[in-house]
Amino acid sequence: MTCPKCGNRLPSGSKFCQYCGSKIHRHSFALYNVLVAALLTVFVFSTAILGYLYTQAAIELQKAELEADNLKAKLQSSEDTNRALINQKGKLDQKLRDTESRLSEYQRKVSFFDNEVGILINTSDEYHTAGCPQILLADEFMVFVISECEKYGFAPCPKCH
Repeated sequence: MTCPKCGNRLPSGSKFCQYCGSKIHRHSFALYNVLVAALLTVFVFSTAILGYLYTQAAIELQKAELEADNLKAKLQSSEDTNRALINQKGKLDQKLRDTESRLSEYQRKVSFFDNEVGILINTSDEYHTAGCPQILLADEFMVFVISECEKYGFAPCPKCH
């Protein structure tokens, strides 16, 4: 304990300074203790609040990281699906090209039958194409090249030509 006026060291519990005679006020130490206690209280509460805020920020960061991981997984799944669809599209495009090629061949054959082949039925002196409804009614029919049908006097059917 020291004298607040002259600064000399005093025995503990002194009421007056033995060097300068000044009265020693004990409440100044009590005020100091209250001030220190208040500062410690502010420090403890500030630390608690900062700790809480840090914990909340860490939780939000974990949530954000989890969401980012989920989005990465969804993106990877979407990319995998996209690759599979592109692969499937390639296969379907090839099937389409093959089908178009076969269709072209069938159209060529149908065109040949429609333009080069005459079908004779025993109840008519006309020649018909493969799609003529009169052929469906016939019990029998014969197939010739159109030039041969015309050579023997058969005329084209007005319904199918």
